[in-house]
Amino acid sequence: MKPLGEKIEHQLLDRFHYGDRQDDGYGPDSPRVSDKGWIVWQTAFNELDRPFEIVRDEGRGRTGLPLLLIGMEDDYGDDWHIRENDDSQYMSLLEAGLDGASLTLMERKHGIARWRSERGESKPIELTAPDGKPTGTVYAYQSEPGEWRIYDKYGGRPLEGEPGETITDALRHIGYQLEES
Repeated sequence: MKPLGEKIEHQLLDRFHYGDRQDDGYGPDSPRVSDKGWIVWQTAFNELDRPFEIVRDEGRGRTGLPLLLIGMEDDYGDDWHIRENDDSQYMSLLEAGLDGASLTLMERKHGIARWRSERGESKPIELTAPDGKPTGTVYAYQSEPGEWRIYDKYGGRPLEGEPGETITDALRHIGYQLEES
């Protein structure tokens, strides 16, 4: 199965939210692929906490859907698993939510935004995802003093995310850092 497009992937991930954030604040409060953090949930006997990374299912079921990769290795070099007698290290976000797990975001990679040529209001800005793939072209528009929004260049629709006091702030709210040339 081929991976989801970024727009559909974000619509799916926007259904879930972090319980807490300890990162630098880029992007929305909902998960994104490559986010890293801690998951905590209660079992019948104790509370478990494990590190996680959000990855695409490219090996297990090959659905291309975002999954939580739980664990990695503990202090003794043993792999952490989700449950005893279960060698799985993967959990869907839905399963985590149904199990009552709490997710804390610790680290998020941000995308890069670059002016295409000229700078300023309504000038094209190229977006590149954290994995280096081109994401699209947008522009910034000031709707009110001190309120900038980011719009899709070709569709003219505003992108999701809070407005910013500056173009840089508005880009930060959608998960991109403006790279100065």
